[in-house]
Order: sequence, then C-alpha cells, then structure tokens
Amino acid sequence: MVGTFRLGVIPIIGPFLLPRVLPNIRQHYPKLKLQLVEDQTAKLIERLNRGQIDCVILALPYDISAFEFEVFWQEIFYVAFPPNHPLSKGGPIPSSELPMDEVMLLEEGHCMRDHSLSACHAQNRQHKDTVQGTSLYTMMEMVAGGEGITFIPEMAIESALVERSKIFLRPLADEGPHREIALVWRPTFLRKQNLQLLMNMMKETLIKHT
Repeated sequence: MVGTFRLGVIPIIGPFLLPRVLPNIRQHYPKLKLQLVEDQTAKLIERLNRGQIDCVILALPYDISAFEFEVFWQEIFYVAFPPNHPLSKGGPIPSSELPMDEVMLLEEGHCMRDHSLSACHAQNRQHKDTVQGTSLYTMMEMVAGGEGITFIPEMAIESALVERSKIFLRPLADEGPHREIALVWRPTFLRKQNLQLLMNMMKETLIKHT
C-alpha cells in the first residue's frame, strides 16, 4: 500500500485497535500515509458518502445499505462492576440478573449504547439514565467510583485503560456475538485490494490480543 489513505473510526473502537495495529501497518507499508478521523458513526458515514474519507471502521448493526462492507471481527461484551459490588465476582452473567437501575450507558449518538441495550434485550427496560457518559473512560471511572455498572467491549479488555482501572469484569452470558466490527467503503472505491490487506492486518492483531 502506498499513497494517502483516509480512515474513519468510531471512538469505541479506535483507542483499542489502532495503537495495536498502526505499528504493523507502518512497518509493512512505510510509503503509506494514513490519515485518521475519529467521530461518531453517523458523522463518519456522512463523510464517507461525501468522499471526504475512504473507508470507516464501525460496529454493526447499523444501516449501511448504500455501501459495501465486510465484517472482519465479532466479539462479546463484558459487564463492569465496582470492586465491592455483590455481583463483581464470578463467571458469565446473564442479563436477566443485572440490576438495570444501576446500568450506565454512553450518551445518545454512540452506537455502543444501542448495541449494549440490544445485547441484554433491555430496549424497554429502565436503566440509570441520570448518568450518560461521553467516553468509555468516563464510564469506567464512574464504575470504579461506585456509581453503577456498564458494558465493555471484548477488544478493550486487555487495554491499558482497563488494566489501570479498579473495576471487576464478568462476560455477558447472553448469546453473542454482541457486536460485529466491519470495514465500510463506497461501491465506487477503486483500491479494494488495499482494504483487504488492512482488514487482514487488523484481524491478525485482534486475534493476538483477545
């Protein structure tokens, strides 16, 4: 791969995937100039449609019927508990056992919010809407402080962000995968071979770290 490549990525994926895969990309493709854009899914899709970026890494399900895409990763969610929470210890936990009045979610506009509710079949169940975080870091700090519980994507488990936090994690037992990670591009995009190379490298990286 050579030249300029404009890649969009959502905030709930970028911090956990890019630091792991970028060194390999730069090592194997030193002549590639990678331009990164981090934003919420809707805004990235708008930029993609306008031709302002070449492709987007996002989480499904999401309406991308106007584009071509390929799923390169699937994962489950973990539930993050405060250290002294009565449910903080143990193995996989079904969503039916979660105290939904303690569940904190990201604010509207973050796809992780919708995917979390869908994963635990809680679209119509009351959750703790008095707290809505703007980032996963904020949510984990709130959990560590005893404000509630939240959901963490599998790719974040081995990140320094999680390892430094004072939270306890249990995998969500509900049938997965709880979300799929895909690369999305315009049908008219010509450098599709580059996309496949990029996806292969990201998949190899995720396999090593999960």
